[in-house]
Amino acid sequence: MRDILDPDELVRLASTDEARSSAAELARLEHLASAIAAENTGEALDVAARLESARGDGACWIRAVLLEACGRFEEAAAAQRCCA
Repeated sequence: MRDILDPDELVRLASTDEARSSAAELARLEHLASAIAAENTGEALDVAARLESARGDGACWIRAVLLEACGRFEEAAAAQRCCA
C-alpha cells in the first residue's frame, strides 16, 4: 500500500496542469492527500510545506486539504484564500 501513498508523487501531480483542469484528478489527489494524512501527520505536514512554493490552484487546494486533515484549520483556510 505504501507505493499508493507516495508523497513525492502527490507533490508532482498537484503541481501539474492536469490538477488545475481536471475535477476528477483533483478529487483523486484529495483522496491521496487524506490517506497520507491519516497514515502519518508529520509526513503530511512536510508535503504541505513542500506545496507552499508550488504554483497553481491544484497545489494550493491539496495543501489546504493536507493542513485541514492535520487539524491546522487556520493555515488551511489561508491556503484556500491563496487559491482564489
